[in-house]
Amino acid sequence: MNIEASVRRLPPSIRRLIETEPSVLRRITQGDSLERILRSVDWASSWLQHADDTVVQMLKLIILRFAGIAFEPAALSRAAEEQGIATGAEVRVAAARLRRSGVLFAVRKSWGDRLLYVPTDMVAVWQSLLMPVEGGPLTEQESGEVRVDAYALRLPLALELFTAWHSVYLHPLTVTSKGTLQRPPVARMTANMRVTAEELAFLSLTYPGHEQVPAHAALAIDFGLCCGVLRKEDGAIRVSESGLQSWLTQPICTADARLHELALTRFSSADAGLHMAASAVHSLPPFQWYRAEQIVPICGDRQKIDDWLGLLQSFGWLEKGTCKGQSVFRKNCDLSTPAESEREDSGLFFVQPDGEIVVPPDVCLAHRWLLEQMAERVTIDALFVYRLTRTACEKACHAGYTLEAVTEFLERGSGEPLPESVGGALRDWFAQLGKVKLAQVTLLRTESAEVAERLRQNPELSALLTEQIGDKDFVVDASAVKALAAVLQKIGYPPSEANDRTFIARPDASSVAQGAAEFAAEEGWLYLGHLVTVYEPDQTFPRADDLFPGLSDIPAAWIRQPRAYHVSTRKELIQRAIRWQAPVRVGGNGESHTFIPKAVEEQGAEWSVSGQWKSEHPAASGQRQSVVVQPGDFAEMMILLPPLDEFESI
Repeated sequence: MNIEASVRRLPPSIRRLIETEPSVLRRITQGDSLERILRSVDWASSWLQHADDTVVQMLKLIILRFAGIAFEPAALSRAAEEQGIATGAEVRVAAARLRRSGVLFAVRKSWGDRLLYVPTDMVAVWQSLLMPVEGGPLTEQESGEVRVDAYALRLPLALELFTAWHSVYLHPLTVTSKGTLQRPPVARMTANMRVTAEELAFLSLTYPGHEQVPAHAALAIDFGLCCGVLRKEDGAIRVSESGLQSWLTQPICTADARLHELALTRFSSADAGLHMAASAVHSLPPFQWYRAEQIVPICGDRQKIDDWLGLLQSFGWLEKGTCKGQSVFRKNCDLSTPAESEREDSGLFFVQPDGEIVVPPDVCLAHRWLLEQMAERVTIDALFVYRLTRTACEKACHAGYTLEAVTEFLERGSGEPLPESVGGALRDWFAQLGKVKLAQVTLLRTESAEVAERLRQNPELSALLTEQIGDKDFVVDASAVKALAAVLQKIGYPPSEANDRTFIARPDASSVAQGAAEFAAEEGWLYLGHLVTVYEPDQTFPRADDLFPGLSDIPAAWIRQPRAYHVSTRKELIQRAIRWQAPVRVGGNGESHTFIPKAVEEQGAEWSVSGQWKSEHPAASGQRQSVVVQPGDFAEMMILLPPLDEFESI
């Protein structure tokens, strides 16, 4: 789940709590919204500068181990213990502080277990701040030595999907009675796609009808639904007019940035290693060569790095090559959100005297869509080429465009008057178009001429009957059928459907639900099992007694200062520390050390405690040696808890 949805789902009480966090409150008072604050790189950087070291270490561990995958608090405690970073007590407090700051979010399973997660679109932000890619790009000399891999031209994904979605506009994807998509419209949609199912195989995508629908078709459907260009309606997937218009207003670079965000959150976020590789690549500036090895310390898995780089290459966003025997890559477009001043595609297309239209890469999506309506597409390459033909003019006329509208658009889009040969051809082709029309009507058929005459004489009906055919039938405009049926019912002639009428069969609800359970339930088309949207937001925030049950029942001195205790009290104190997974400060003879107790071992009246001594030096963190300590070694002792003042008043 991204930061926008996570903030939107926050319970009011927890939202108010986050808004009181100092770095957030300062920006709230300046008029910024909570969502904008929590997704801001500037805020994240500022928050890190003032955060406690243990909290920062915990966030770094979460990003490395889980990325955007939801996890149980116990899993975080185990990971921290494995690396010797923090005790269970410190983990719980750090996680609560991360929630209070709006860095970490929580949901509850139906049976009550809590899951924590970092919003998927914030993983790349925290990765770039906590674990930036080490080393710079290749030098100018090294860049000149790069041998670019031979690779068939790939369009930026925004243009790749543009052609696929236009096919859906002409041929909606209908659903069979078994809940799967009809194959012919799917085949039309993917006919011009260069992205292949094989290039997506490593993602192991699952979706309705995955045995019949190839992965690159599922990609086009899923991204179309997520972007609002496509919609699910009446057993079909079709283009949404409002969503399409919104999409077409974007510059191509902005559209690709949006698609890249979807690729990050929907493709990489199910695997922490892949998500880290994707985030690291995203953090690098475009148009500069980098070594693939520079990503390894962040991801830890070279195969995942290669998989992600290959995916971006197939999407037309990246080039790969070699330099001095090492794999290198560079992004060939800026996938960050452009500044407002840059959000414009102002390129012109060229109308040739022979009717061909050459479309350079900087022509906007809206103009490209209109060309799809008015001309025949010839080639899809770095330059799109269209041709004006008689058939294309018929298509434009059927879509509602007149000669004047087509001429005005072509002159505006090319920035100059049409060549005379093209203008003359358009006038000739449009001359006979739109002169006749096929209208949709309904035939009202009566049993006899006598019944027909009674109906014709009725003043309410006569205005609805367009024309009489023979002595028993009438032509009725399709728009008047509902009103006509009401009048017939009123005067005692309730109409019935003719037996020879043909209906388009649609699958019943149960069959669609069985074959494609998420057809109407999910935002997209893919089954994403790692999503937390299926869980309810956690309505509670821990107080001090929730973090450490029984805290108010123990003597206050146990957690305030080291003191000497009777041997039986020492045992109680140790047992309490074990339940809380907290360390104990022990001392004597002017020295003090930190001990992490694990278990009390009893032999009759005697007892000892097993555990580990904690180094006072962070550099020595890691796997610690287990020891057994006798009660007499605890001259003075106290339970070490992180500061809890901020939780006591919640």
